[in-house]
Amino acid sequence: MHRIRRAGIDISRERLLWELGGIREVIDMYPRKPGQRVARRKAVLSQRHEFPDCLLSILALPRPEEHILA
Repeated sequence: MHRIRRAGIDISRERLLWELGGIREVIDMYPRKPGQRVARRKAVLSQRHEFPDCLLSILALPRPEEHILA
């Protein structure tokens, strides 16, 4: 909560938890290309809105789309 307040956002703890609780990680799977041993997977967020993105930045939480799996 301290980081959120220092960033100038006035939000209740309940609202913060509600906003963060709405973020889901989804794994997108793509078909294998010729010569690939495994299918390519990419982790992404299910909902992308400006406010949750702002919270992720303030809290320095990793964004799944930054990580391509296999």
